[in-house]
Amino acid sequence: MLATLPTSLLGFLDIRRGEGRGVALVLLYGILLFSANVLVHTAGYALFLAEFGAGSLPYTYLGVAAVAPVLSLVTMRLNERFALGPVLLGIHTLLLVAMAGVWAGLLAAPPWLIFSLPVFFGVISTLMYASYWSLLGRLYTLQQGKRLFGLLGSGENLATIVLGFATPPLVSSVGTANMFLAAAVVMAPTLAVLASLLRANAAAFAEPTGERSERVQRAPLGPLLRDRYLKLIIAVFALLIVGIYIVDNLFYTQAERMFPNEDTLAGFLGRFFGVYGALSLAIQLFVSGRVLSRFGVQPILLATPAGLLAITALFALSGTLGAPLVALFWTAAVAELYRLVMDAVDVAASNVLYQPLPERQRTQAQTLVDGIIYPLAIGLAGLVLLLLTGVLRLEPVQLAYAVLPIFVTWLALAAALGQAYPMQLRAALSGRRLGGATLTRPDRSTLDALQQGLASPQLGVVLYTLDLLADHAPETLADQLPALISHPEREVRLATLRWVERLGLTAAIPLIRDRLAAEGSRPVQAASLRALAALGDQAGFDVVAPYLEHPEPALRHGAVVGLLRSGELEGILLAGERLLGWVRSRRPEERELAAQALGEGGIAGFYRPLLALIGDERPDVQRAALAAAGKLQHPKLWPPVAACLASPQVRAAAVAALAAGGDAAMLTVERAFDQPGQRRDVAARLARVCGKIGGERAVSLLRRHLDWPDVLVRSEVLAALARCDHRADAAERARAHEALRAEAEHAAWTLASLR
Repeated sequence: MLATLPTSLLGFLDIRRGEGRGVALVLLYGILLFSANVLVHTAGYALFLAEFGAGSLPYTYLGVAAVAPVLSLVTMRLNERFALGPVLLGIHTLLLVAMAGVWAGLLAAPPWLIFSLPVFFGVISTLMYASYWSLLGRLYTLQQGKRLFGLLGSGENLATIVLGFATPPLVSSVGTANMFLAAAVVMAPTLAVLASLLRANAAAFAEPTGERSERVQRAPLGPLLRDRYLKLIIAVFALLIVGIYIVDNLFYTQAERMFPNEDTLAGFLGRFFGVYGALSLAIQLFVSGRVLSRFGVQPILLATPAGLLAITALFALSGTLGAPLVALFWTAAVAELYRLVMDAVDVAASNVLYQPLPERQRTQAQTLVDGIIYPLAIGLAGLVLLLLTGVLRLEPVQLAYAVLPIFVTWLALAAALGQAYPMQLRAALSGRRLGGATLTRPDRSTLDALQQGLASPQLGVVLYTLDLLADHAPETLADQLPALISHPEREVRLATLRWVERLGLTAAIPLIRDRLAAEGSRPVQAASLRALAALGDQAGFDVVAPYLEHPEPALRHGAVVGLLRSGELEGILLAGERLLGWVRSRRPEERELAAQALGEGGIAGFYRPLLALIGDERPDVQRAALAAAGKLQHPKLWPPVAACLASPQVRAAAVAALAAGGDAAMLTVERAFDQPGQRRDVAARLARVCGKIGGERAVSLLRRHLDWPDVLVRSEVLAALARCDHRADAAERARAHEALRAEAEHAAWTLASLR
């Protein structure tokens, strides 16, 4: 399992400490779930084509279009009313029973049941994908998802590869119809792994999805649909669905003719999907991200329609020239394989296309496209195929000619969308809408827009762009450093120096050293000294060390912090000597400077001087020392920090310091909260700290004090529980109701007294 893999491999997979077991279980769950999906897909289409032929497939597309929206609506209503955990267990149990039921029904082989198999596959596939990504959405944050979803998404590819190549021997052993029984058997351990995941993460799945969605403010749908950019996304996506379903039909028509027996057809489809799975995994891991980063969205948008247009034209021309069945079959197979493999790249590109939209519109647009446009486009594909093959009676070669205009239109709209994307991106950048957490790995177009944003005359846009680049594409900053370090705006130079230090960009050392002499801003000079020393360059050390004696306090402070952060023994000793002098100084401004330098230096072992500064007679020195304690987070600092909660002058700083400590500070918070006779104002602030920290330990402490006799403390406890997103379970619901009743009663008496 992943939890037992070497640390170097876990690092390569970008799995952090403590995530290994959970990621392994989710990956196993995904492999099992999609293995059942592959078995149903292969068997269902093989049985259908052998019985009814590819000409009847358009009717099944209409069936999927009719059932899928209803299914999505029912699932959404269940998620709104019930906790997600039981809903997922119910869906998976239903899938297992349905697969076993289809297998039992196929023993008599009724035609209506065989005809419904493609629709059945469409239904279970929708449920599986929705369940899998709902599970991942609850288990992982956005930042975790950016690291792990690529790996976890590979479970489908691994299942497709293994089951695809295992299908021919499986079919020869048990027969095509019995693959539904095999799918039901696979669903049993899938259900067990899901139950294990739900038990291990019970809190994450205890809340109905509806309760979360109510907190998200929805964007009005009317203005959304009038937006030209979103119209282009919808049109391109709809034509993509129509196009790939027509390619599907051509492929299955040729496969049916090439393999008239259901077992041989199932064996071929299995091998075909195995090849697709291997190619798709390789594309997903090694190609899609690199292509997006290097070429941007537009070439990706054009690749699928252009490729399918070329291959379909070749199919039509080959058929016109009288090519044999085997040549037409393999041409159709190449088209199908191309469109399947390109799906991984198209998904990556489609996610990027939503990024320039405002956050509320982004979520609603994706819901609109996935939940409404997708099934409608499937229905449209069915109607188009019924018109062309059922009414006009077109043969496959004629059908290929007929759909070429659809591919041309798709290609033209994709080109228009590719041109609109950079403009939308620049508008989003000017409006500062490219939210950091939701921004995926930048593509070429995004990088170009971000680099243009650095040249904006608006200071806010430049700073915003700099932060986005540093967060999501730090390797691109090296080319921008000369312009940024000498930027006319002081705030830009300061922000650049902070990122240079944080990212360890040693290429900036000569630029900073040359700029230092010409720099006229004291804060920028101080940040330059800090960056030079922190980057660990000996020449930088020689430049910085003399500033320890500079008459300007800001420059001495910058030199001390930089030398502390350099990791060099000589520099740390020099800075430490200067720090001790400031700590013992009679001048409060120097003691305050010492506290700030200790916090920014970031060496937890240097906590002892802070013990004296936290108890300083001057509140401004105390506040600086408390802020430094929140940064160093040494365990011995928490008791004196908690003692400051009783001081009106510094208690806000003490609350902030304890909250910054997180779980590490909770032991001190618990002891202070449980102390007999604790002051009401201190207890209220301890409750506030718990609300800021959050987590199970904080919630447990707050629940213990829900009956605190003082109304001020009770109010803070309830507010902190709400901030922790705590939901009372059945056992404590009565107690919570009693607490709320008491609060309402107290409020009523207070209002009556005032009146």
